[in-house]
Amino acid sequence: MADLFTVQVEEMAGSPRFSASYDGQMRGQRDFKAAWTDVPALLVDLLGGSKPDEHAPDGSIYIPPSVWPDDRYPNLFCLNADSVPLGDEAQRPASPAIDPAGLMNYTFAKVTATYGIPKFDPGSLNGGTLREERIEFAADVQSLSTEAMTWDQGGARAIPADVTIGKVFGSMDYLVFFPNRATIPIAAIAAAVGTVNAATITAFVGYGSSFTFPVETLLFLPPSASRSVSANGLNTWGIQYRLSYKVTGWNSFFDPESSSGNPFVPIYRAVGAGRQLFKPHLPVNWLPLLT
Repeated sequence: MADLFTVQVEEMAGSPRFSASYDGQMRGQRDFKAAWTDVPALLVDLLGGSKPDEHAPDGSIYIPPSVWPDDRYPNLFCLNADSVPLGDEAQRPASPAIDPAGLMNYTFAKVTATYGIPKFDPGSLNGGTLREERIEFAADVQSLSTEAMTWDQGGARAIPADVTIGKVFGSMDYLVFFPNRATIPIAAIAAAVGTVNAATITAFVGYGSSFTFPVETLLFLPPSASRSVSANGLNTWGIQYRLSYKVTGWNSFFDPESSSGNPFVPIYRAVGAGRQLFKPHLPVNWLPLLT
């Protein structure tokens, strides 16, 4: 995503810098050279906040925080920004009318912006929603082959091939909603749709109860996202992920003649002179999308 700065800046040598830790935390830093007088406006561009706008009903618009410009690292927002004078040129205002505070003035400033995944204290938000989780129970119908089946025990009346017999299996969808997302990780979502979880996922952590989804039991379905645009500016995105749960796993299939005691078994396909396990739903680690 391209930067949307309202003042002229120059990214300095040695910038950007990026780090990641074993627990999945990511952090980036960028250094900018800007005119000393443009620092207040640049801080608003980076950290977000209210900005005067004569066309807005209340005289201001809301600017969301700056987002890390590389879409491979979604949900990295500017968490803080530091400004220091750049160079030795300094001048104290000759008159309080020029600068009532009497502060030193410089020609340029170095502004260091730090990006990361926000960590909120739920208590400080007065109960504000950080994420929502929901379970929707459903049922799947599996068609059964009527070959060798009859309407009677004696076998005189064969069931026609065009008659469909189904067996119902229970299922459910696990939905996770995130409000206040500045961007949508479009590329990561497109790559995840139709794949299954490569790692175990635990839901409802810290909310009094929890349960675990084993590997390959959650199918990543297309999510939904929305936001509103008002005279006060753009609001952040709300995105809802939908994961379909299948207790037997999405790479096992119903075999009514299975002798293993479990009617859901993996399937194989011919590869050269042998046979290879076939997984139509590839296991992928899309757990970072749910954090």
